[in-house]
Amino acid sequence: STQLDYASAQARLDSGEPDEQLELLAEIGAARLRQEQLRGGASLNLPDQEIEEAGEGYKLVSRTPLPLEGHNAQISLLTGIAAARIMLKAGVGILRTMPAPDEADQREFRTQTQLLGTPWDESLSYGQYLHALDVSDPKQLVIMHRAAALFRGADYQVINGQPEEELIQAALAAPYAHTTAPLRRLVDRFVLLTCHLLSTGQPLPAQLTSALEDLPGLMRSSSIAANRVNNAAVDLLEAYVLKTRVGEEFQAIVLKSAEQKEDGKIRPGVLQLADEPITGSFTGSAQPGTLVRVKLVQADPEVRKISFEIVASDS
Repeated sequence: STQLDYASAQARLDSGEPDEQLELLAEIGAARLRQEQLRGGASLNLPDQEIEEAGEGYKLVSRTPLPLEGHNAQISLLTGIAAARIMLKAGVGILRTMPAPDEADQREFRTQTQLLGTPWDESLSYGQYLHALDVSDPKQLVIMHRAAALFRGADYQVINGQPEEELIQAALAAPYAHTTAPLRRLVDRFVLLTCHLLSTGQPLPAQLTSALEDLPGLMRSSSIAANRVNNAAVDLLEAYVLKTRVGEEFQAIVLKSAEQKEDGKIRPGVLQLADEPITGSFTGSAQPGTLVRVKLVQADPEVRKISFEIVASDS
């Protein structure tokens, strides 16, 4: 067998060099993506902030997932959906769930797409609309960020007689279980064991069913810890990269405007620099999707924080 990274595999596929395995992956992945859109689900295609080695140090890069990564992800999603079906049929197991966004949030999102210049056509499903967005366009990137904010409340639920509609992963528009990453995610090991036992007609031992009850809490706490570590690493490098540039001005796209919280305090807005893969907080008034000039007022690696203030609007 051949080991390829995504970039090499995508390059081989794009070159037209015959490769039955990659061609089949692309064919199945594209077919599954169409099925996802027909179900009313959606895959979010947000660029990743990644840390790469650069000589003796590191650098931040922004990388939009390659088409083949999306196709491979569809195979993982297919596996998770199949695992969920096995467990739902048996009435035992643990699923990854997410509630549907409420209608008011969806109406607000549709209005925002109009204001940002790429309206959501009524003839397109949510998934079809997102698939057509070009995240290299700053305003369409903001739409994708707003779409991500529609879906909140991802959790793990043990199957215990609930109606199936309460156990859906709404972004996928299907029941789903985390299944394909047992080396890095605890819950997957238990899903695989549960599905193996159910598929081979073996009873689930009491120790396993007891462990399933403990997993939602364990996964919530571990996910919070993992996200904190990931975010802290990115925040640290952002602050380090910009620490000598306090006072400089940059062009940026506003992702989220500042908000006044219930206690009266102001939650800073969030922006992304137009020419560098860096996000940060800002003070000042600006609406999502606005191009602005900002001045860097803080870049402190000690506290892993960068912040900007708006100088002028460019749009």
